[in-house]
Amino acid sequence: MQKLILDTNVLARFLLGDIPDLHNEAKKIIASIESGKALAEVSILVIDELVWTMESYYKIERNSYLSNLRTLLGLRGITIKEVNKAKFLKIMAEFSKSKFDFTDLYLLFTKKPGQKIMGFDKQLLKYGI
Repeated sequence: MQKLILDTNVLARFLLGDIPDLHNEAKKIIASIESGKALAEVSILVIDELVWTMESYYKIERNSYLSNLRTLLGLRGITIKEVNKAKFLKIMAEFSKSKFDFTDLYLLFTKKPGQKIMGFDKQLLKYGI
């Protein structure tokens, strides 16, 4: 069984379908994960870069891509490198219904008891941190 680490471009090409050859390659990679022939890890850094790329570079509204991204990252053969999947899915659920940046939500949901997030984002600070 192949053990993969997925880069931002694989996820972007799969979701966007904007470069046909790379889209087909990305589909093959995802199909191998779905079929159980491969396991894949995705870093939070990749997800953060993907979210930024979709929203800032491609100007795609969050609600236009998020459902497909959540389905993709929810595949049984995909794990999130830095955080357990249940916590990650909670972050994604909050991300889908809020205006928070992905990074801010990641910090919020992964902080430990007694830790305080230091920053200048007034919206995040209003969330009760």
